[in-house]
Amino acid sequence: MVTNTAPGAVSSTTNTLPLETTLGRVAFKVRDLDAMVTFYTSVLGMDVIERRDGEALLGAGGVGLLQLTQVANAVSPAENNTGLYHAAFLLPSRPDLARFVRHMAANNVRFGYSDHTVSEAFYLNDVEGNGLEVYRDRPRSEWKWQNGQVAMANAEIDFNSFFAEIANDPIWRGMPAGSRLGHMHLKIGDVAKASAFYHTLFGFDVVANMGSALFVSAGGYHHHLGLNIWHSRNGRPAPANATGLDYFEVVLPSAEARATLVARLRDAGAPLSELNGAPVAHDPWDNRVVLHVANS
Repeated sequence: MVTNTAPGAVSSTTNTLPLETTLGRVAFKVRDLDAMVTFYTSVLGMDVIERRDGEALLGAGGVGLLQLTQVANAVSPAENNTGLYHAAFLLPSRPDLARFVRHMAANNVRFGYSDHTVSEAFYLNDVEGNGLEVYRDRPRSEWKWQNGQVAMANAEIDFNSFFAEIANDPIWRGMPAGSRLGHMHLKIGDVAKASAFYHTLFGFDVVANMGSALFVSAGGYHHHLGLNIWHSRNGRPAPANATGLDYFEVVLPSAEARATLVARLRDAGAPLSELNGAPVAHDPWDNRVVLHVANS
């Protein structure tokens, strides 16, 4: 098994995931499919890759990033339900992000922002209240690790230098090719249980532990998953017909790596199911993690 290469990671596990592990697409259950498609195409600039009755696949550069499925008798999740905190879409460059922010401001979209030192991030909600982050990464050579944790902060963004990046080309032309789902942030009920599942069993490395939130990743990334109890301590999953997170995908580099992970989950008695032929792991709050193989 490949060992962790995150510099000074808080904790690696004998079950460490392969370094090339990444995320695939995220899926939301929605109340109003038309309104959601309009939002993601007009505000986030995604393309409609496929549309059929009650479903739409959106993405960028021909790559699917977001699956939307309309549910009957939809209800909104309660604030203390577990599930989605935000889904984070990673843009290829700082100029791409600056154009997106300029586009949001021009269209009166409300957003928040933060310089996390490893990344620059902007936050907004979609029309059904799902939390979103759109961000760009700084080069890994600029990330700092302190006492075994990746150093992340909440600082002001230097907007002068930010918009200077696009002085000669300010127009947002939609989400660029190469954009992807960079990380997921989940509301969970208990940090220790989340660590036992996503770190000890699943195999992500812990890169930061704030007590009320845990950040884990593969391959030394600053985080593929954030897991917090800020509004959901001891919380329960939302009803099956609630809008919000349906599933997200973890992409393994090989069929062998996926088979190893599935066997480990099965041997531990973790709940497993299947979606369109792919194995699905269920975390302690029934968040569905679909396991795919790269380029398959």
